[in-house]
Amino acid sequence: MIIQALILSFALSIYSMGAVTLRKSMEVSLSFGLFLAAYIVLAEPAKYVAPSIQKWIIVEAGASTLQFVLFGFAFWFIHRRKA
Repeated sequence: MIIQALILSFALSIYSMGAVTLRKSMEVSLSFGLFLAAYIVLAEPAKYVAPSIQKWIIVEAGASTLQFVLFGFAFWFIHRRKA
């Protein structure tokens, strides 16, 4: 968890440099999603009795993608600068 926190903190420090754009927000959010969801999508089916690993991966990947796309919009909306 400490390594994850360091990586995410580093990514956020890069994000805070310069203007906040929707593209930058999506890049940060989706990179977080790829980093964090990799565990849920790929490692958790090995820990539980999943009736279909393929369906597990599809459902969890879809849910993670949706979650982090919405987070990207929220991240941008919160941190944008009004002209």
